[in-house]
Amino acid sequence: MALTWGDTVDFCNNQAHKMSISSFPNDRIMILFSDKAQELIHLPLQSFGNSLLADIGPGGVISTKGTFRFTDSAVTRIEASKISPSGFVLAMRASPLMDDMNPSMSKRQEALAMYGELVGDDLVFDPNPANLEPEQGQMWSRGISLIAPNTFAYAYQDGAHMQMKMAVLEINAVTHRLEVVSNPTAVNQGFSPYVSMLSTPYTSSDPHTLMYYQGADNSSMVNICAWSAELKSLDQCQDFVWLTEKLSSVSGVHLGGGKSFMAFASESGTPYYSVFGLAKK
Repeated sequence: MALTWGDTVDFCNNQAHKMSISSFPNDRIMILFSDKAQELIHLPLQSFGNSLLADIGPGGVISTKGTFRFTDSAVTRIEASKISPSGFVLAMRASPLMDDMNPSMSKRQEALAMYGELVGDDLVFDPNPANLEPEQGQMWSRGISLIAPNTFAYAYQDGAHMQMKMAVLEINAVTHRLEVVSNPTAVNQGFSPYVSMLSTPYTSSDPHTLMYYQGADNSSMVNICAWSAELKSLDQCQDFVWLTEKLSSVSGVHLGGGKSFMAFASESGTPYYSVFGLAKK
């Protein structure tokens, strides 16, 4: 078995922030990224959230289908999670929303969540995002994950209060509007350089959340909570060490059957991978 790399395709430049990539059936991919453009020659560059839809053909040949703007605000810390073969949710930190009628009034958008969907050859986004804690600032690393049908968790680092928080939102199956069903709650204290999540870490019939972060002693930790669909609440939250080392980079994916695959790099940059599993006592 061998990997074949296709030709590179330029779709943006001057990138200073993380992108997010997701796959769709029939060899399609979506990339979410922070973009800039100059609408008129005498105006400054405008920052906004953009997305690319592309097909991957034989030999890794990439054919772009188009770009689709999902917000007119400047965005960073973009994360995404699939909730169906064509639907997804994204999390991001955005610049304040200004009131054109009263510029002195603004609303912070530090922890936004938005629904999106692949429809034919288009990426469409609901223009009514959910805005967690609009009065607060300094929301840093984040993760988003599916925990039950049309239900997802949103975890993030609250830099102002040095807490790691988690909220749960539901997606209306008809309107696709987002509703916060469990308000942001502190699940851990302190600072972590990364906060992320894995979707459906246990089983879909027994919903749980899984957040991974750096512990106070620099060990690599996971936080696991049970989700009660009836009570709309997180319960039985526990923290576990999955690696007793400090990492410079880490990313994970759920393999099914309670198993999770983690790719990571040590402080020196050496790459590794590991698998851990969840099981009820």
